[in-house]
Amino acid sequence: MSADQPPIGDYALLSDCFSAALVSRENTVDWACLTRFDAGSCFGGVLDWERGGTFALSVRDRRETSRRYLDGSLVLSTVVTAPGGRLRITEAFAVRPGGRDDPAHVLLRVVDGIEGQVELDVLIEPRFDYGAMRPWLRRHDGGASDVEVYSAVGGDDALVISSGVALEIDREAYRLAASCSVAEGDRL
Repeated sequence: MSADQPPIGDYALLSDCFSAALVSRENTVDWACLTRFDAGSCFGGVLDWERGGTFALSVRDRRETSRRYLDGSLVLSTVVTAPGGRLRITEAFAVRPGGRDDPAHVLLRVVDGIEGQVELDVLIEPRFDYGAMRPWLRRHDGGASDVEVYSAVGGDDALVISSGVALEIDREAYRLAASCSVAEGDRL
């Protein structure tokens, strides 16, 4: 384990009884299998910190973090305090009627500005097949006016990524990234 890698005890579990993800206290998804527990991972940083992939929502100059599951659920709520304000990250797998037989396989991560203004860095670095495969990344037209749509394809695996923040594709590093300010009342 590298000096920057969180200990396994710092991770929270998100699941819909089919898919699973591990979220660190630093708001990084460092493990996710999105179709089945035994499927190959699309984020596998817990296995290989350098090449495994991650989905990070990093608050600059983070001072304090508190998190908890909402009562009786696997919905994780994290409040992060920074010098300029506070924001909340709420995350879970989407569950819909009939999901027991036909799960959505959708990981939701919602950022809400609580007070002031907070600087947020977004990094989405998918790595399929336990980090062995880097994806082909594309931006797609046709989403709602306030939603950007991207895809990450690697072999037989793919992700569709929807974001309220315009992400830049770094084709050399095979990742999507953005920096933004989250003000009180904003929802991303």
